[in-house]
Order: sequence, then structure tokens, then C-alpha cells
Amino acid sequence: PSNQATFFAQDYDGIEVHRGDQDDAAGPRVRAEVFVTRTYCALVVLTRETIERFQQRRRLPVLRIKRTLQVLIDHLEGYSGLLLALARKPEFRGDLAAHLVSSGLMAMILGKRAQIGRQQLVALGMAALFHDLPKAGLNDATLNGLEHPESMAAKDVERVAEHWMGRISSLIALSGLTEDTLSRVVAMYESQLEFGAKELYGADEQPFALYSRLTRLIDLFDTASWTRPGKPAMTGHEAMRAVLARARGDHSPLLKLFIKTFGIFPTGSAVRLRSGELAIVVGQSDSGDLLRPVVHVIADRKGSAIDGPTADLSASPDYGVHSSV
Repeated sequence: PSNQATFFAQDYDGIEVHRGDQDDAAGPRVRAEVFVTRTYCALVVLTRETIERFQQRRRLPVLRIKRTLQVLIDHLEGYSGLLLALARKPEFRGDLAAHLVSSGLMAMILGKRAQIGRQQLVALGMAALFHDLPKAGLNDATLNGLEHPESMAAKDVERVAEHWMGRISSLIALSGLTEDTLSRVVAMYESQLEFGAKELYGADEQPFALYSRLTRLIDLFDTASWTRPGKPAMTGHEAMRAVLARARGDHSPLLKLFIKTFGIFPTGSAVRLRSGELAIVVGQSDSGDLLRPVVHVIADRKGSAIDGPTADLSASPDYGVHSSV
């Protein structure tokens, strides 16, 4: 932003650069929310390609992913609610690529709330996007077990750790251990360390890198609402309660920031209001009331689809959340 005045005033060998929102030339216009949605979908496709290439030991499309994350970072202001709603679409709840994308998006949103700089946001997003890449190829039973590591047999924990280290070696072989790769390797390695651990928060977590601590909170939340054979569906509200249960009374600033950012009724979740109407949570209230988010009504009390009002429930005494859906 500080360079915009000189950037748009220069002439690049006959190419004139100016702001897109000041372009009055003829031609089709793409609404910002459509552009953001397309960019999100592009990132899901790129991540699926990354998973496929990773399993085949082929070069990863890291540069394209990084550029896509940069575009999304530039649209976090004003469109984070849309991105979180896309990330919580039930059609994606069992897809590893969508989980990785959700982790990357939520990490960048949380990082921005923590006032992390743009360059560090890219590194954080990349680290979160890669942290669970070794889950590719694991069967449903193993994936279900990883969500409850305390119940896993010692030999299974050892087998997963060996698999994880093999995948980390593959990433280094594909990308080289450069400064750019290091944060992704650290996040991937420290993601594996929680398997079989009794405590995920508090003093035991302090040695972990900041990126890993951010990512692990997000991973716990997003993974809880995965659906797969042998694992029941879970709403966003239930997933957030699972995070709080695992936190075991921890009141660290990081956990508080996480809850304030995504809410007890997380952005993108569906809720039933006390009026009987259905709504989507589109944001958290500036009042700080975590139980009364900002919602957009999508169905009346009879269940008929409508494009209803958007309301901050903390400012509407007659409205309130009855339950998550």
C-alpha cells in the first residue's frame, strides 16, 4: 500500500498501470465475491494436484500455490467471511485437499488478526497448507485413530511416525531444504509430534514454533468436522466445543484470539434461530458476545428458502441462536 502512489504513476516501457476499480474501459466485469470464490476453487484444485504429485514424487506447484495465497491475502479484508463459508461447505468435509486449504485460509485469517506481516502470512499459509500432506494415502481407520491418539496402540503410533518422517524426507528431496521450505518442514514435523501426546496446550506446547501452534489449533477444529466412514458428522459449533474440551482450561492469548476470531458458532456455520428461521453465520459481533454472532437468514420458519436480513444478534434482543444445524 505504501508504494501505490509511485507504482501507478510509472510507465513500464509503454505499459500503463492503473487501479482496476478505476478502469472505465468497456468489457465484462467480475464481481469481487465471484473472483474470490474462483480463487478459492483454484487453490483447492492446485492442492489436489499437489497431493497427487507428492505421492508420485514429482515436482510440486509451489510457486502457483504461493501466488494464489497472495491473491487471497489481499482479499482477506472484507471477504474472510465468504472464504470461511466456502471452507465449511459440507461437500468438502471428507476431502484432504479441502482440509489443507481450510487450514491455510484459517491460519492466514488468524495471523492477520494477530497483525503478522504480509510476507509472514504467505509463509504461514504455506506451512498450514502442507502440514497434513502425509495423511495422503492413509486409510480411514488410521485417520480416525489419529484424531484420538491417546487410544492408539504404541506400534501404530510408531508406524505413523515412520510414515510421517518418510514424507518429510520426500518433501525435502522435492524442494530442497531452503529457508523457504523450512517453515513447511517444521510445521509438518511438529504436526506429527502430537500423536500419542497427552497434552496439546499449556507449558508442554511452548517449544513448538508459532506457526505450528497456530496450525495445530486450526487443525484440531477443522479435522473434528471431517466426515468419513466410521466418523459421524459434526457441526462447526460442536467442533469448536471439541477444541475447548481438548484445551483443558488453558487460557493462553493464542487460544483466546482463536476463539474471538472464529467464534463459538464459527463463521460459515448453519444455525437455527429462536424464531425458527435458518441462517448462516457470516461474522462475529464487534460487541465481543461470542454466543450472538452476525448471521444472514436463508430460510423462513417453514423452511422455505429466502434471502433474508443480515443481523448482528448482539444488537437484536428478539433474535438469538437456538441450535447449530
